[in-house]
Amino acid sequence: MTFVIAFIAMTALDALLGYLKGNNLNDIIGEIKPLAYFPMLLFFAVAIRSISDVTMVARILVGCGIIMSVAYLLVLLAAFTGVVSYLAVFNALGSIDEFIFRQAVDRQLVFIGFFYKGFFYVAIAMLFMIFGRFAYGRLVATICGIALAMTLTRSLFVGFACAALVGLLLQWNWRRSIVPIGQLGVMAIIMLIAVQAETNLNLKEFAALGVIRGPADLEKYASQGGVPPPVPPPTAAIFEARPTDNERIRDVKFVFQNTNAASLLVGNGLGAQIRDRDRVELNYLEVLFKQGLVGLGFWLLLIGYVTQLYFASAPGSRDLAAPFLLSGIFVYVATAFNTVLTGSIGMGAVFISIASLDVISRCRPAAGVVPN
Repeated sequence: MTFVIAFIAMTALDALLGYLKGNNLNDIIGEIKPLAYFPMLLFFAVAIRSISDVTMVARILVGCGIIMSVAYLLVLLAAFTGVVSYLAVFNALGSIDEFIFRQAVDRQLVFIGFFYKGFFYVAIAMLFMIFGRFAYGRLVATICGIALAMTLTRSLFVGFACAALVGLLLQWNWRRSIVPIGQLGVMAIIMLIAVQAETNLNLKEFAALGVIRGPADLEKYASQGGVPPPVPPPTAAIFEARPTDNERIRDVKFVFQNTNAASLLVGNGLGAQIRDRDRVELNYLEVLFKQGLVGLGFWLLLIGYVTQLYFASAPGSRDLAAPFLLSGIFVYVATAFNTVLTGSIGMGAVFISIASLDVISRCRPAAGVVPN
């Protein structure tokens, strides 16, 4: 309840600050909408009240992660073998905001992998299977790891790798560490090969067709004083506009150039624009610019509380508690590269961890008894 009250007060003040600074009212309301998920923390606190509830939640998370992984790999296999065309997959999923494609073209769409926002929970499921108590968990986690690597999403891999390394340190046993370290190695190799294949495919096809991939190509043509070539059908609607690393650097420069002592402390309010954009992928940078150190400190306080609850749990409950702590760490690391924490996907994972760890920390199993 304390977190929810503090959040409501902070959000109200940030919205008022944004309004007083002249930020667009529609932009302010638009930013409040995803943040309105925060009171769901109360729901999770009420819904998860016992160890049986905690284990049920863990099973649901693992089951959903396995289903998404298998479905994703089957779609990729079907497209690769020609059972369905790449273009058919894109037409079915590309118009949905939750799916993001990286693509090349050769009269029809070709891709190595694509990203679905729910795949964050595949990484969370892997953490439960590797560090929790699930039959054949590590074997199934390998399949999920392959699916995760084929998304070609660096933030997922880096977030999972950091969380897994923390898990290995918390439960250090060199024999138990061999498999997770091997899985990380396999994922890294698959991702490197897939990214290189995608890069080669894109360079070959776009060089041949002269297709505009996104803002970087537009800047290149503009700097050369040339006219960008038209995008041939059926790729006219396929325009890669995801921020590049260079754009992230420009975002960082903009924030530091437009920050003073007052805005560093309390931010510029909700609705503030970063280079004429409402949202940027560097989530912590965005929070700092809009909510200041006060807002950033609030969000970091949540992972601090998750960590405190983990260490407050009985030693015999740590195997059950560890995946929930690692899930929170994964979300916070991934948030450094994507807008995760301040949306329902990231908040949901953190809230589940808080509610579950609160139950586990209050459970004191008898000597020699480990919660299942």
